[in-house]
Amino acid sequence: MFESIITFPFIQIADGLRYLSLSSSFGNIVAIILYGTICLLPIIFLMLQRSKHQLSYIDALLLLMSVLLFVVMYQLINPGLISNAAATKAFPCITLYSVICTYVILKLIELFNGKSINKLCKYLILLLWAVNIVFAYSVLYTSMISFGASIKALQAANAGNHDMLGMTYAFMFLGMLVDIIPLLGNIIIVLFAILFVKGFSTDRYTEKTVIAAHKLSSVCKLSLIVTVLSAMIFNISQFLFASNLHQINSNITIPVLSIIFALAILIFSKIISEGKELKDDNNSII
Repeated sequence: MFESIITFPFIQIADGLRYLSLSSSFGNIVAIILYGTICLLPIIFLMLQRSKHQLSYIDALLLLMSVLLFVVMYQLINPGLISNAAATKAFPCITLYSVICTYVILKLIELFNGKSINKLCKYLILLLWAVNIVFAYSVLYTSMISFGASIKALQAANAGNHDMLGMTYAFMFLGMLVDIIPLLGNIIIVLFAILFVKGFSTDRYTEKTVIAAHKLSSVCKLSLIVTVLSAMIFNISQFLFASNLHQINSNITIPVLSIIFALAILIFSKIISEGKELKDDNNSII
């Protein structure tokens, strides 16, 4: 899954350019023009930024990005040129994405600097929606593409014994559910987080905001409990029925990031609750 995500869309573009280049002499000319245009996109964006007088030191990375695009795309169009040490098309893509991610993160930091709380909340909501799109893609990939590929691999490894794979199929399906449970939990958490941020940006100390904070912390705790329990029950079940299975996929689920996020939300909800109490006390005194 990681390799298919990290190589998109560079592998697809390279394959299209290679096909176009090999189709005819005219196709080769068009492919070269498209190749140059794609690789010059960061510099074109840099020139647009310059025309608006919005350049900063961070934009120097656009030049590096353009140079890397020329090299990486040429390697992907001609895979034989990729270093033997890399042995995979993902390596040049990861190198390119590291520059892109650095540029985007530095730009976001620059964008966030000095903004009001309401403005920052709007940016946060947009980022949360983007995160949920990634989680939704992961659920679809795990439940459809990855699960289907695992079934085909199992059938290929047990040709002629398909009638004996019933229980293995069932446990593979359960394993897939265990894999997507934390992703579904994260989607629900992010949706509650969006509702909380919207309320927080409007008024930080209303009863509605406090309730939203408590709901978010409860959802975080419930998601963690369901995630670790489902993994534990699945592993125990596989252990009990191991002799009847043709494939076993056991793993230990330790959602460290989810635990940290849940703890942060709990602390934040406490701060919101105590802040509201303090505001109510001040209002009563006045």
